Amino acid sequence: MRFAIIPGNGCVPVQKCNWYRWLQLELEKLGHTVVLTDMPDPHEAKEKVWIPYMERELKIDSQTVAIGHSSGAEAIMRYIETRSIAAAVLVSACHTDLGMASEAVSGYYAREWLWKEMSKHTPVIVQFGSTDDPFLPASEQRHVAKQTGAHYVEYKDRGHFMTKQFPDLLKFVTTQLPKMIAQHQQQQTAKSGGSGSGSGSAAAPPPAPTSAAAAPPPSTADSKSNDSKQSLPSTKL
Repeated sequence: MRFAIIPGNGCVPVQKCNWYRWLQLELEKLGHTVVLTDMPDPHEAKEKVWIPYMERELKIDSQTVAIGHSSGAEAIMRYIETRSIAAAVLVSACHTDLGMASEAVSGYYAREWLWKEMSKHTPVIVQFGSTDDPFLPASEQRHVAKQTGAHYVEYKDRGHFMTKQFPDLLKFVTTQLPKMIAQHQQQQTAKSGGSGSGSGSAAAPPPAPTSAAAAPPPSTADSKSNDSKQSLPSTKL
């Protein structure tokens, strides 16, 4: 599989921030292709800069799984409003600027979100959130999950997911995610080439939210106003 990791704002150099480089190396050990680069305009993470970069330079397409953290999650959300990708994995996602000028400047929150378009272009959406996130209320994260129909994994003690490793994410994208993508592809094949009587495979409803188990204490890396701060611990699957 091909993966692209989109960091949070302020995460430069990206290879030293959070779990990004660790995840890249672990996925590459398993034979996957992973794109991870310093983003242009890294501190304000403006949509008008990031979205073209994701398309032209990172080449995120229908064969790519995009993993976004914090501002990177919002970038992916806007990206899939008009583009199809293999799957979207959102970590610490929100849908408002939280009343912060430093977030509003990105441009992601200046208009309504096209939730139905996201789900139409990229039906396989997974989201990780934590109720003790110091920057994002749980209601923000849950709203995104509800509107996108994401498979939502919620913890109680992962903070803003700014640890140096993220084993649960690695396990999910290498075990469960491929099955979800394959299931969707099978459903699409049944719709287009199966019998019109409806006796083929019916689309399965999105998986119910899950809750996570306790994890090791966090390390360093992303924040909502500056995604490269130190974080709190986390939990819930």
